[in-house]
Amino acid sequence: MLNSRTLLPVLAASAIAIAAQSASAATINSFLSVGSISGINVSPLVASPNLSFTVTLNAGATFELSGTTYNITDIIGFYLLAPGYNDGAQGALAVTGGFSDDSDARAAGSIYGWRSNPNDGITPGNSLTFTFPSISYADYTQIGFHVILDGTFPGTSGNTGNITGTVVPTPGAAALIGLGGLAVARRRRV
Repeated sequence: MLNSRTLLPVLAASAIAIAAQSASAATINSFLSVGSISGINVSPLVASPNLSFTVTLNAGATFELSGTTYNITDIIGFYLLAPGYNDGAQGALAVTGGFSDDSDARAAGSIYGWRSNPNDGITPGNSLTFTFPSISYADYTQIGFHVILDGTFPGTSGNTGNITGTVVPTPGAAALIGLGGLAVARRRRV
């Protein structure tokens, strides 16, 4: 039987759990590292002081994990990831094509990017350009995506999740193989 002494801590714990679940921002730990991602092109468009990327989803996009291929049907989030780096100086991101700011800066690492509702994402054959305000992009060493699959996302009972991995260029298309390449190219020009 619950009395006021036992009910208050239970209610407080429930409120904390609900608040934690309702937080919309992804965290660095929510990204599943996969081997390779194909069918997504990410083209950097460098313009000082802003940094832009055009993200294109091609038909038949996939990622592989533990020998299993997963089919990507939509991209509903695009992020720059900085494991182990807390960028508390991130500027707010403007709404872009139905995507809104979903950034997070914590001691464990920063993510900087956008997320949309599932019905407002990038579908096969479409692209969207994302522009970041002035940032220290050399610290953002990975790219991440929030994706919808045509099946169950690994380790969940749903069909969405966050992934990061090597973006494999589609033949004949310019693609970014990692932000490290962009940072090296930028440094070489200096």
